[in-house]
Amino acid sequence: MTSRSGGRSETWGVALLNGPVEYLIVGFRGMQLASEITKELSDLVGAGTIRLLDVKCAVKAEDGSLVEVGDEHVEALSAQVSRIGFEGDLISPEDVGLTSLHLEPGTSALLLLWEDLWAMPLAEALRKANGIVIGVERVPREVIEFGSDAS
Repeated sequence: MTSRSGGRSETWGVALLNGPVEYLIVGFRGMQLASEITKELSDLVGAGTIRLLDVKCAVKAEDGSLVEVGDEHVEALSAQVSRIGFEGDLISPEDVGLTSLHLEPGTSALLLLWEDLWAMPLAEALRKANGIVIGVERVPREVIEFGSDAS
């Protein structure tokens, strides 16, 4: 049984995803995250632009070992994660471990999973039209800038 409630589908009282979901991994020099990132993500959540589904941090110590992190910014973001009926974490310890393989010693990475709430009307229209997403790709800003310089 599905009903509409507050812009999202609900099945037996459990909210379902309606917009596209994105997984982003961002690397940092050092072992702490910048407060600016926490603020911007918090603003996006507060504005209803995204729904933060999970957040984790991978930190590789100077000796190359993976360390647990109690970063205040990660904790602040974790407090904003929407629990929408999923059991457990969506970003697994294995995801963090795989990410850490790509980190240099003394660096860290923020792993983010969010739903694009801004795209819900388009996603709903695509579903109603029996459309399917065939491909999605992010184009780096540098590629666009290089292309516009070449013209």
